[in-house]
Amino acid sequence: MDFRRIRCAIGAVAVTGLAPLATAEAFNDLESFLAAARGARLVNFDALPSGLAAAPGPIGMQYGVLGLSFPPANLITESFAGPVSPPNGWLNDTVVGSDHVFDVDITIPGVRAVGVRNVRLTAPNKAVLTALDSSGRVLDSVISDADQTTPDFYGVTTGADIARVTIAVRDGGAWGLDDLWVGDTGAGGTGLDIRVDLGISRGQTGGNWNNIGDVAGRVSGLIDFNTGAPTSVSYDADGPWFDAGAGSLTSGFPEQAWLIQPAVADGAWLQTGPTGSIRLTGLTGPSYRVEVVSARSVFDYRNTFMVNGDLADRTFLGTPVATPWGSASHGLADGNWLVWDNVAPSGGEIRIVDMTDVGDAGIINALRILETDPAGPSCYADCDGNGVLDFFDFLCFQNAFAAGCP
Repeated sequence: MDFRRIRCAIGAVAVTGLAPLATAEAFNDLESFLAAARGARLVNFDALPSGLAAAPGPIGMQYGVLGLSFPPANLITESFAGPVSPPNGWLNDTVVGSDHVFDVDITIPGVRAVGVRNVRLTAPNKAVLTALDSSGRVLDSVISDADQTTPDFYGVTTGADIARVTIAVRDGGAWGLDDLWVGDTGAGGTGLDIRVDLGISRGQTGGNWNNIGDVAGRVSGLIDFNTGAPTSVSYDADGPWFDAGAGSLTSGFPEQAWLIQPAVADGAWLQTGPTGSIRLTGLTGPSYRVEVVSARSVFDYRNTFMVNGDLADRTFLGTPVATPWGSASHGLADGNWLVWDNVAPSGGEIRIVDMTDVGDAGIINALRILETDPAGPSCYADCDGNGVLDFFDFLCFQNAFAAGCP
């Protein structure tokens, strides 16, 4: 780890010391934070939003598409002895008094959850994360633990939009951060939300995901992402499916909306030639949104996907639906996936079919089944499909516009 003690003489910014909002909450474990901050996105300082590798040096606006602006002196570094997600971490040598202070400005409205992990601290000193609104009002703060051997997580959710975050390492003899989480509290999303990571050869996805290793078998009692409780829904596969790990995908697919890594790092691979299907049974609601992620880095598998006999209604980025869908050319290259709106179960069942091109194979990395209101078409304002209207929808619209979608 970098143990530099560069002392910078800067003026401290005055902050209005008002009491935290009543709806604010502090967390010292990642699992509870992710349950409260649905759709939170990870900045691990190893990959940029484009999927390219992050290079050491000033962070600046490299994560601007996520609404994050890092003031000068915030650096990506590869000199840490043990970052949470190697190889890179987050360093700042700015000193206020005797504290090393990290900071990031949030430029998009709707962010109400933020958290981070220590790389190392010198016991018994601690770090303090503070979330502020645009007027400098303290929305909430949280203190890390004092164990220098543990990469402690600490974060907050707030009742108002966060405009700025500071992390002050008190009298740091060693200091560094990694894995910055940013999201919203997901208020209002109450429907059943089942997220499935197919294949576990390259890791399991946390935060109430269903991680299925036996991709050719049957799994009962899939859990709801919102509550973590088992449901009546089952996964039942037909066809020669296998857990696809080697050569599938590592970290190139961006984390967007509900989709986080390592959900796309492996998948259910379909042998060359045949048609395979996945049945989701035990659904009790009248209408669902179905999302299918198919991406691969080695071969451009060309598959035709259908849900209950229909082609997809749209893509996540709002681009035209490609049939057949190229796992590399349409999935990985664009960071995109297929979406079906207002799917009505037949006898409590939704059937996803993958038809491979002649001489080609197939892959499905991840699935999402979200209960929706059948009274009308899905609300396109919820562009990213995370079940709530938030600042990530603004980013989704930006992506769609850049792709030429009207």
